Amino acid sequence: MYDSISCFLKNNEFYNSSILINMLTSNISLANKTVFITGVAGFIGSYLAQELLKRYPTLRIVGIDSITDYYDTSLKEERLRKLEGNSNFRFYKGSIADKELVNRIFTEEKPNIVVNLAAQAGVRYSITNPDAYIESNLIGFYNLLEALATGEVSPTECPGGRHLCAWIHDPLGSTTYYDENGPDDI
Repeated sequence: MYDSISCFLKNNEFYNSSILINMLTSNISLANKTVFITGVAGFIGSYLAQELLKRYPTLRIVGIDSITDYYDTSLKEERLRKLEGNSNFRFYKGSIADKELVNRIFTEEKPNIVVNLAAQAGVRYSITNPDAYIESNLIGFYNLLEALATGEVSPTECPGGRHLCAWIHDPLGSTTYYDENGPDDI
């Protein structure tokens, strides 16, 4: 167990990367930090990574994506090509359900911040392929939590000096912070 477990952001219902960036930057400094973005080849993940790299030249982005064929993989590959031109971006192809890979990323990259946007999408698809949802949305999320709890995560400041926190943003404007003690409206 480590004294500091970085900030953790989990919400697959964000409407654009500006909300994420505003939430992150209003609460912590991103200078010289490493942000681990899961689902980085997806629409939101890729644009979040692009915008962060543009705004913060000393920021490192580490991304992971399994590049599934749920929708056209050429779209994901094109988004990654835009990111791979930046020397502060590193990509891992794989699933967050792969515990060894997740642990290796945490050990090698030592992220300060984790933004989990990896998820299997599509309600109809969940009926015919429930295993895909269990693997990504449950096992993958669990692996990230375990890596945060037991891995080497570089400390970063969370609101109120917390070690593990999640921001849940309500599109109507309120933000609730959760930590190991439960919710706290800030």
